[in-house]
Amino acid sequence: MFEWAEWQGLPHEQGRTIAINMVMEVGYLFACRSLRLPLWRTGLFSNVWVWAAAAMLSTQLLFTYLLVMNRFFHTAPIDAWWWSVMTCLGGAVLVLSELKKILSSLLAARSRRA
Repeated sequence: MFEWAEWQGLPHEQGRTIAINMVMEVGYLFACRSLRLPLWRTGLFSNVWVWAAAAMLSTQLLFTYLLVMNRFFHTAPIDAWWWSVMTCLGGAVLVLSELKKILSSLLAARSRRA
């Protein structure tokens, strides 16, 4: 993401901010609330770590937009477009993780029948 941001003409500080804020891990965190059950069967807040994800996102927003944090970490605020890109990537991770669970479940059921 850092190199892509620089290729788009963003300053190093914004590229650094984007690289640090990658929210793909949040999509994976939601998917891993259960390693076997799909997202719609576990309930959105069935795992306490979902609250940790919300706290992490809040911290990331402070990190991104507080001037003192920008100066200390040599970062810069980013616009909404970059947040949407990161959110889409996180959503893709979530969808792929859910597809893996579905395929694993289908393969396990198939092997039990055989």
